[in-house]
Amino acid sequence: MFVRLSNDTKNTMVKVNNKHIIEDESGNYEVTVKSSEEIAKVKIVLSNILAKVTMGGEEKQGQLEENVILPNGDIVKTITVTAIDGTIRTSTLTIHKAQPNLGLEKVYLDGRLATKVDDKTFEIGVEKGNNTGSNKKQ
Repeated sequence: MFVRLSNDTKNTMVKVNNKHIIEDESGNYEVTVKSSEEIAKVKIVLSNILAKVTMGGEEKQGQLEENVILPNGDIVKTITVTAIDGTIRTSTLTIHKAQPNLGLEKVYLDGRLATKVDDKTFEIGVEKGNNTGSNKKQ
């Protein structure tokens, strides 16, 4: 009796910091994280639980959970999935780290200049309700 081994190399889910990432038309993944993030928690789940997956480190069966240290700028990880029959598919996961200071120096609200507290926070007096308001850059 001949049994055909599966050639399934599909990812059913890729998450970075609990955010579901959709593959692009080339089969790759791309995401931007906050500038304050130091580690990206990556989770990959395969459609075939017997297939194997790696991002350059340890090879896991069915799914992979890995922490990626985030330098300033971008990091590109190669995802390699190996099906039961030996079929291999590679894709990339690009993680962009947002820049902490985008050069915002002045904020105006209704023609009034807000006071800069730090690189991420501005305060301005408001006419009704609270005495002060703030706007934080993400």
